[in-house]
Amino acid sequence: MPLKKQRLLKKKSEASNSQFSWNSLYMNTDAVLDSVAFKLGISKSELINPENSGSAVKQALAEAHVIGDVRRYFEDKKVDLTTFNSKERDDKIILVKNFSFGTTKEELGELFSTYGQLKRLLMPPAGTIAIVEFRDAPSARSAFSKLAYRRLGKSIFQDII
Repeated sequence: MPLKKQRLLKKKSEASNSQFSWNSLYMNTDAVLDSVAFKLGISKSELINPENSGSAVKQALAEAHVIGDVRRYFEDKKVDLTTFNSKERDDKIILVKNFSFGTTKEELGELFSTYGQLKRLLMPPAGTIAIVEFRDAPSARSAFSKLAYRRLGKSIFQDII
């Protein structure tokens, strides 16, 4: 088996055993910038320009804005985000990140529902993160193990928790 394939299989197997140790609301920077640019009705290159010294500040502000919107959305839906930082969390819930901006709730629903019946799928308007809740834990575990490090469009589900 090629080395690249071996590494991918190793990452997939380790994904289910890994400890989650970073901010649950950290999102793909590219998707965040796409989301903000779309919301403002401008191109991403207008939002940040590598030749402009203020681009890093704009990027940080964009990320903070999207994180705030996402946090409010999940809090309005009665989601306790602190549970994603603990070792003890519900086996039926998966936090899905690192997908391209423009991925729809329907696409994610189709993808995850092949592994079992979904109870709910929450995706904030920013379109940079989602929470998938299954009706039963075995379906969620199956989806988690099969979809970790899987390609969806231009990106790979690296951050599936």
